[in-house]
Amino acid sequence: MICRPTGSALPIVLMLLTILSLFAANALRTATAEARLTDSLLVADRAFELGERGIAAGLRYAFENPANLTTGLPLALRLAGPDADDTVEVSLAHTVLDNYCPAMSVSPVERLHFEIRAMVHVELLRQTHVQGFYICREICPGPCTGIESLPVRSYWTVHGEGRGGI
Repeated sequence: MICRPTGSALPIVLMLLTILSLFAANALRTATAEARLTDSLLVADRAFELGERGIAAGLRYAFENPANLTTGLPLALRLAGPDADDTVEVSLAHTVLDNYCPAMSVSPVERLHFEIRAMVHVELLRQTHVQGFYICREICPGPCTGIESLPVRSYWTVHGEGRGGI
């Protein structure tokens, strides 16, 4: 009895190659998506760190120059990030005035509210970091040495836009 080859090896090898190609294409797509996600996370981290640097610069100015807060505003700073295209623009502005100062029992007093806004631009991502704070000070009729509290942080937010994928 003589066996004739039926040629079934070629179709089997072609099916195996097709299945392996599909697995390879899926692995490539997954790797590309993970690389984009990692890049987006790195950009978001850079933007967050740069925004926090801007907020820290604004708070440092407020702590070092409390007397200039009512006269020297609005303050505008521009900081550069680690990448040449990364920037943050910091503004410090007076927002509200009221007379509620729970830490001070002297009368009359005023509470000055301020906001530091750090506008961050990193690649296609734009974020706005906002830090609010207030200062309480005694109002003196005539010449006197008023009591003044240090800047007190009151709220903090981050708003982002641009660059999808995360």
